[in-house]
Amino acid sequence: MKQLIHEELLFPQLELTTLEEVLAFIAERLVQSGYAEPGVLQSAIQREQLSYTSFHGLATPHADPALIKQSAIVVATLVHPIQWGEEQVDKVFFLALDDNHNLSLDKLYEEFYERIDNKRWLEQVTDARTIAALNECLVKDEM
Repeated sequence: MKQLIHEELLFPQLELTTLEEVLAFIAERLVQSGYAEPGVLQSAIQREQLSYTSFHGLATPHADPALIKQSAIVVATLVHPIQWGEEQVDKVFFLALDDNHNLSLDKLYEEFYERIDNKRWLEQVTDARTIAALNECLVKDEM
């Protein structure tokens, strides 16, 4: 998971109020930074319309891998929880995974779900106030 975390894609304490605002913000940063094609926003919205990716206070949106130029995980925390489907969400992990990633998806998902099952780690993510603090929390080996 560490190899997919990039400081330019970490956004602590955003003051956004809707799912659409969050997805638009993330999609814009992905495109501007060269990680994704312009259609990534519409793809992520369509995916959420099929079935919301929110659970236990966080969301894991994603888009069509064909629109991703370079795999990354965008992490955004929100000052105030927002409605995301049936859940109130204050952490968003946008899984921007391309078709050609040189990593084991099984291993990635295993590590990711192990981390998000850890309440203490999630609290540290939520409490991070700076990009540096959020990055440190995300890339450290122990939780």
